[in-house]
Amino acid sequence: MFKKNLRKGRRTIIGILLGVMLITLLSQAVMAGPCICYYRHWISFHSGITITSEDMVKSVYWNWIIDFRLYCWCRWILLIELGYNNFQWDIPEGMLTDKTFHWWNINPSLRYYLGEGNIKPYLTFGPGVYLYKYENANLTRFGGKIGLGFDYNLSDRVMFEMGGDFHHVFLKAEDSLAWKKAFSFPHVHAGFVINFGRARD
Repeated sequence: MFKKNLRKGRRTIIGILLGVMLITLLSQAVMAGPCICYYRHWISFHSGITITSEDMVKSVYWNWIIDFRLYCWCRWILLIELGYNNFQWDIPEGMLTDKTFHWWNINPSLRYYLGEGNIKPYLTFGPGVYLYKYENANLTRFGGKIGLGFDYNLSDRVMFEMGGDFHHVFLKAEDSLAWKKAFSFPHVHAGFVINFGRARD
């Protein structure tokens, strides 16, 4: 029942996120204030839980994420995200020798900050390369993500961050996986961001 409800609500969640993102970006563009460049040359370390409604997969497992913030312009940040998402097959004992499989994700993403205070909410989106690994099977496919979250300043060099992303991986018919056209997974994560560069230009 949990997976069925999650699957039904998946498109609604994506639609709401895209709508909020579009309305927010348009309103911010119309009411643009001073151009403030948020900290760049940051690196963040996160961990959290991954949720999926896909068939034959346990609903909740775990992930970790590292991202590098490369460039900033006003409230925009360009970052590269490397993520590791661990899953387990939801299949009776004895059918598989190893129940664990992984999706790695590499996403060049844009992030837009909505505020300028100690708490800075953000929207993020971008394409991605996703690498599937199970025993001797390897697969590389394209996809993308959208998400939201917030940064909280702890000091000039450290921030706490919490957020959630929705990842969608496009598959091909010849992939011979348990899923037909796509594999999707939302994940929620929290961690710390450390600044190794200059605070501002």
